[in-house]
Amino acid sequence: MDLVNRRQPVDYREDLFPKKASDRIKKLVKSSKTCFFCINAKQNKPFEILPMSVQGIDKKGNIWFYGNIGSRKKNVLSDDTYVQLLFNGNGFSQFLSLFGKVTIPKTKNQIEDLEKQLKRKLLKEDLNDRSLRILKFTPLEGYYWDTKLKKVSALEKRKETIRRKSSVDSFEGKLRTG
Repeated sequence: MDLVNRRQPVDYREDLFPKKASDRIKKLVKSSKTCFFCINAKQNKPFEILPMSVQGIDKKGNIWFYGNIGSRKKNVLSDDTYVQLLFNGNGFSQFLSLFGKVTIPKTKNQIEDLEKQLKRKLLKEDLNDRSLRILKFTPLEGYYWDTKLKKVSALEKRKETIRRKSSVDSFEGKLRTG
């Protein structure tokens, strides 16, 4: 990627802050829908990875999950609420890494909020199952890579090489949500 970036104009990098960061997060999360949910992110050891499916993303950019995390994982989350999410969007051109806090909503209002996000009613037996959890991830910061590949002819490719310009529109940068 460094070779590509050296050939591009300097404006390939764009750090995004609250509103724009939240919009980019929503766009990239919606293109992926699944991620690696990495726990033990702040314990100076390799983190554990759980493949998770995104259930919804709200207006504030919070990402909602609903799944079986098991009692051991629940205990780990109660000790360290910081997690890392790793997304791979559409194939090889969109990537997103988010660091943030996860909470396990327990109140009726929080569950109703999730139901609105999912646009369906959660079953009472699911909510009583100790291994199933509703998780709310609040992103604090992250990094994104959003690459758009353009189809170019051999002649255009040669011109780009001479001009030292790339056929890749690549943007990357830091994300700060707060």
